[in-house]
Amino acid sequence: MPAIDFAKGVDQFGGDESMYMMMLERFEGLTLTDSLSKLNQAMASREWQEVRRQAHSLKGASGYIAAEKFSHTAFELQQAAESGDESRIKSAHSALSREADILLKEIHKLLGKLGQ
Repeated sequence: MPAIDFAKGVDQFGGDESMYMMMLERFEGLTLTDSLSKLNQAMASREWQEVRRQAHSLKGASGYIAAEKFSHTAFELQQAAESGDESRIKSAHSALSREADILLKEIHKLLGKLGQ
């Protein structure tokens, strides 16, 4: 399964491929970078409510660009943070980090940023 459902993403933007590509670039450059940084800081300080907020934000934003697996993994982290179970939170965070790497590679490929 690809990290991004390109056809669905374009469809979500009314068929406007250039707008979708612009949103992918914005997601990569701002949303993902900023949220992952805040998420990692919250994980380090064990601030589970902030982990939940950042996971929720990532879930919504990634769903918007049709990155469904990443969105689902972010939701799992959100639920783990709500439970307060540190072991579950750490496991979900690791899974999200792996999915973030996969997602970034796919975004770079779509945007023609190979090797970055």
